[in-house]
Amino acid sequence: MIIQKQLITLDDWKDFISEQSAIDEIAKSILRECDILPRAFERINIGTNAVFDLGDTVLKIYASYEEAQHAWMDCRREITMLNMLKNAPFRVPSIIRTGYICDRYKMYYNILEKFNVLHPFFHDKYTLDISEYNTCIQELHKVIQVINNIPINTYIAQIYSKPLRNFNKDNDEYARYLKSYFRKNAFNLGVVHGDLSETNIYLDHERNTVVLDFEDWMYAPIIVEYPTICFELLKTPQNIQSFFNYTSLNKLIEMLIAGVLLHNESNRFLKNISLQMGKPDEFPTISDLYSFFRIFFNAILYIFNSFSKIKKTSLLINSVKT
Repeated sequence: MIIQKQLITLDDWKDFISEQSAIDEIAKSILRECDILPRAFERINIGTNAVFDLGDTVLKIYASYEEAQHAWMDCRREITMLNMLKNAPFRVPSIIRTGYICDRYKMYYNILEKFNVLHPFFHDKYTLDISEYNTCIQELHKVIQVINNIPINTYIAQIYSKPLRNFNKDNDEYARYLKSYFRKNAFNLGVVHGDLSETNIYLDHERNTVVLDFEDWMYAPIIVEYPTICFELLKTPQNIQSFFNYTSLNKLIEMLIAGVLLHNESNRFLKNISLQMGKPDEFPTISDLYSFFRIFFNAILYIFNSFSKIKKTSLLINSVKT
């Protein structure tokens, strides 16, 4: 038996896969069982799942620990969504093999198609010209729309979708905010990727969009997609505001707060916000969240307005000189 100790929490699993030799042995056991002789064998990330570059394919071992009572679901969830996106206008990996091996726990895995040359979606985004940048923004909107409009029946949505965060029991203030937000704002349910960060959306060598990692998809309001896009892909206030374009600042802030609260990783987002506000040991109130986002966006508005005034003054001086 390779796993010698209990893995109770996600942190226990992460500690286990950080021990390179142990997770390597699990991966090699899978390859032996599948009768695969890989052209390469290299660990390519340290995250929730263990992922290996096999040269021609990728092996993905899904997190298995005692508190994850349905760990097999992440594996199945990804297969379901990749099959639904076979004919999408962007590229997704195909599933080559799936299964599990038994050690102390059942370890579920997928062997997936590998894309050999991938560039960051906003490749050299600080040097992109405006037309290239706008093309990336439009493509991102298209990806979100295609995923959101996947025709999915209620049964599949209920079985495979990751659940939305529910604050009714542990934070009445958050629950009241969400009820109020949805009472005032129309919304449609659809599929959301759930983790469109910079590590999950790329461009291939022909500048086709490639989207990876669908184990976090859920059937939810589209606003659930936005926290990860904003904070782990677009990142800067300028990029976020250009993505939402005509949305007023107040509407944008209200929408992002609701999206953060609904996201299944809401605790992570909220703790990061608390940390940035200098309150690392407490969750922010709704007022704190408003303050955080206003400071976040208004800082760039102040810089932009100051730059605009300087530019106008310069143009005025030049016109007087001539």
